[in-house]
Amino acid sequence: MRSGSWLEDQVFPPLQYVVPDVIAEGTTVFAGAPKVGKSWAVLHIALSVAAGTRVFGCLPVGPGRPVLYLALEDGWRRLQSRSRSLLGNGRRIPWNLDILLEVEHQLAVETVAEWVEQHQNDRPTVIVDTLGKVMPSSRAGESAYERDYRAVGAFKRVIDAAPGAALILVHHTRKLGSDDFVDSVSGTLGVTGAADSTVVLARSRTDDGGLLKVTGRDIFEAEYAVEKNPSGLWTLTGGSLVEARKAATTARVSEGVSDRSADIIALVADSLDGIGPTAVGEKLGISTQQAGVYLSRLEKTGRLRKVGRGVYKSCDNTSTHSTLSTGVDRHGNAGHPRTTDDTVESVDSPGQTHAGVETEDGLPRQPHWSLPDSDASPATDVPRARDGGTTGTTGPDLHVSSGTTGTTEPVVPPHVHGTTGGATAPVHHITDHWRVSGEPA
Repeated sequence: MRSGSWLEDQVFPPLQYVVPDVIAEGTTVFAGAPKVGKSWAVLHIALSVAAGTRVFGCLPVGPGRPVLYLALEDGWRRLQSRSRSLLGNGRRIPWNLDILLEVEHQLAVETVAEWVEQHQNDRPTVIVDTLGKVMPSSRAGESAYERDYRAVGAFKRVIDAAPGAALILVHHTRKLGSDDFVDSVSGTLGVTGAADSTVVLARSRTDDGGLLKVTGRDIFEAEYAVEKNPSGLWTLTGGSLVEARKAATTARVSEGVSDRSADIIALVADSLDGIGPTAVGEKLGISTQQAGVYLSRLEKTGRLRKVGRGVYKSCDNTSTHSTLSTGVDRHGNAGHPRTTDDTVESVDSPGQTHAGVETEDGLPRQPHWSLPDSDASPATDVPRARDGGTTGTTGPDLHVSSGTTGTTEPVVPPHVHGTTGGATAPVHHITDHWRVSGEPA
């Protein structure tokens, strides 16, 4: 047992990334439907990390590091062909990429542990493709959840013992649809619950474009639009994390709307300072009145947000400016790239910006799911899910703080109620804490 004073006095190394803002040190479950292209994606990551080049076409990974790739569903000929296709220009497969095609499932953890121990000072990366190939059998009286948690947890303990090490467990998603992409990962929640992060690659069978959905304990939750080219290489749409995230938001809010509405959503997304009916009408060749009707309708359905009188912006909560620097972490230490969002515009103060995406430690601010001291009910009454959970009913907008100034950004979908003492009451997020409407800030 340790005291709060001990914890306060500790100095921990900053979080290190294998792929900036997508895959951090620790254990990541990388999931996707069968034949969606996830093996191409992780092979590309393996080659790029070992060689010290760029991932997804634009993200530098720093100096090369040792990589162990357990390609348990491939053969040597296929691996050679895919590697040559991904590398291109006659480049050789990196010397520090070690590959295994077979391993007994009961020896998988031991095999990984032995390799990691040999490279423990070099920030090693391990990729297991797929988790199903090394999943142990359930023990007597053990539930499926307990088996899944035990299996992933055993790998995680090995990786956590080596500073800066990372493990990517490739896994499948299931056909059952879900509003939460984490729930789409095959198996029980023990798989994703034991891991530090979850990445889901999703795309339509007839489309080379897709979405990379990212969440985790220490990384910023986001969706990025990606594209697969004929060589099998996945790249970020727009050539950066910011542009890929904006493209993902535009695609999401444009789903199921008319071509005209989709054009307006894309136009608004490209307007960093917001746009009004007059400008929309001029650019699309329609009347100001007609443009105003479209904008108003899209705002009412949550596809756009109104930030001032006659001014509309995208529902994306990301900042519009980003800088990419090299460091081992998001603090900018040498040897690793990072992406930092500079400013976010407040919906409460249109036209004004504030530095709020990053805190003083350089990490994106995440909301605290708790109620301050008040007459409100305990924190257990606060909706648990980020999309409003199942306890909510339609109500006022829910906002999440963008920084330390108390200004807020809307969450999509924008409506939720929390329960307080058995009665339904609107909840808002002020700076870092949820409060019941009517309470002093």
